[in-house]
Amino acid sequence: MKTTAGVFTADGVNLQNILLPLATIVESMEAPLATAIEWGIPFGTPTNISHDSCRPYGWCEPRGVYIAKDRSRQIGLFYVPENDDDKATIMAARRTFILRTQARRAEPYIEELEKRTSGHTTKKKRYWHGEGAAIVEPRIAAKMFPAFFDPNSANVDKDGLIDFSYLISQTEQIFPGVFHEPSRDVLLFAHRYFRRSLSLLNTLNEYALRSFTEAAQAEGVIARLRLDPDMIGHPESARSQIELEYWHGPKYTDEIASIPSGVAEHKSSERDRFFSGINKTQIWWKSPEKRGSTSHRALRTFEIEELIEDESPGLEGSRYGCRYAHAEYDIEGNVISHFDGAIRAYTGDAYLERIECKIDRAGKHADYTKLFRLDGALPVTLWKRVLTDWYRGNTLIPEYLGAADDDVPGTAEHSNPQRPSSMPELSAFLFLGKETSDPPDRLQIMPEIRLEIEGSVVPAIEVGPGCLARLLEQWAGETMSSITAESREANLATIRLQGESPSVADWVSVAEPLAAAIKEEEAAGTLERIALAIEWSKDGIITMLSIEGLARHASALLARSIKIVDPSAPANAWIEAFRDALRAEAPDLEGPVKWPEYVARKGRLTIERDEGAKFTVHLAKSALPSSWNDADTAAQN
Repeated sequence: MKTTAGVFTADGVNLQNILLPLATIVESMEAPLATAIEWGIPFGTPTNISHDSCRPYGWCEPRGVYIAKDRSRQIGLFYVPENDDDKATIMAARRTFILRTQARRAEPYIEELEKRTSGHTTKKKRYWHGEGAAIVEPRIAAKMFPAFFDPNSANVDKDGLIDFSYLISQTEQIFPGVFHEPSRDVLLFAHRYFRRSLSLLNTLNEYALRSFTEAAQAEGVIARLRLDPDMIGHPESARSQIELEYWHGPKYTDEIASIPSGVAEHKSSERDRFFSGINKTQIWWKSPEKRGSTSHRALRTFEIEELIEDESPGLEGSRYGCRYAHAEYDIEGNVISHFDGAIRAYTGDAYLERIECKIDRAGKHADYTKLFRLDGALPVTLWKRVLTDWYRGNTLIPEYLGAADDDVPGTAEHSNPQRPSSMPELSAFLFLGKETSDPPDRLQIMPEIRLEIEGSVVPAIEVGPGCLARLLEQWAGETMSSITAESREANLATIRLQGESPSVADWVSVAEPLAAAIKEEEAAGTLERIALAIEWSKDGIITMLSIEGLARHASALLARSIKIVDPSAPANAWIEAFRDALRAEAPDLEGPVKWPEYVARKGRLTIERDEGAKFTVHLAKSALPSSWNDADTAAQN
């Protein structure tokens, strides 16, 4: 299994203008970790290509949060299969994760959903949770709300699209594409074809639905939308789903009149094809033509279709679902008078023929499902915005529509190189993981070093100089061997608090004397930089807090932690106060932070040393070879 360390997310405001508090980031690890322990399944989540759950790639496991002066970063490991056994392991974990997660999230709402859909369900129903908990059953929403689906209804057109203004008058749009119908107190959803791979495994295209809503509010515009006929949800379960994808909105102009007539074909690069799953995109501008018996306004017709690489799992029968759009441009008014978006679904043979043709010669050999429509005087810039968002993930669209190179996703270049990144002078790492052994009944110093003495392996701890050595050796006991670096650096052995659920007093009993000893050695000139780690167990979860940096700052932060860290409480309850203390103590940064990749694997911060580092070894008497005499109680290594 190939393993790579990476940053999953960070606190602060991201590119989507969303603020993720550090407490929330930590809680987002603690709750799934507790669930993984309860269910006996791997901790983590599936990794997908471009957020598409129908395109699995591997597995990701959050390991902890790296805290520095600038921000806090959630760090984890990405696992990518390298052979069939790896794939089987990942797919088994993925199946279990999806089934268990769906069941756990939907279960609290099932009984009430059954009541609200009584008389409309059969044995074909199933339960689902995405933007909310829902019952999925063929035509259930259409049967319950014929006024929103039946083409014979006053507000539904021949294609099955509902007048958007009527929909909004009867419901409340609580998220893009999610509507609360108050009379029966249920949720309705935009059609599933607004999802990646046209599948319920994926989220709705919020970008397209949000810009469609904006366009629907433009003066004189009539908007229509297709709802999903097969889903009814519970409003109390509704939640906004955050995908840390940034589909950048280019700043467009109104310029399209000068685009020549004919077909343009844009091929995806190898990189874009991997992420988007799109082979190519074809755009057709027809020559101007006059329509209307009286006005004879000149119009240009626009068609666009993307041709994908693989079958769409959300469609039955091994078919290819391609996004398609059609528009009419009013030349005199410089506006879009009509615009609609749809899915064209092809069988295998039909698609093999289609992908080899240009759009002007392809004909109509697909099942056509229209999803939205806008009629009226739609400004060109707004049309380009909706079109681009409808084709979320397709970088060929903004490229074709005239976005500047640095405004097309994935093409921006940094004109000013950043200053070299470096390790900060004070940082911390909060690790969370599964407990693998019984908690100790007394304070424990973890023997993480193995010394080879005359063919025997002797466990040892690193203790630092002077009073630090005396303190850790006192906690470890006389039977533990130790080493001290012959430098002004110390990688102290991990300290483990006693018991199943240590208290604040247990933390203070370690942090207070440790801070004092570090301060004393720093003042004496024997210690300049230090790394330390303290861990504890609660409810099957190991929590470890490690600190690395200049000794004076590490000592001060540890002293501050006495009034902050509470091992008996979830880490999310105190981590922001600890972060604030670190920021207050840490020196200003001189450049970008270089977060240490090793921490995702080790689970703690250390000082990395070269092979030439020297240590003084102090062997416990019980570890001395029988051939040694009492004078040989210390040796140089």
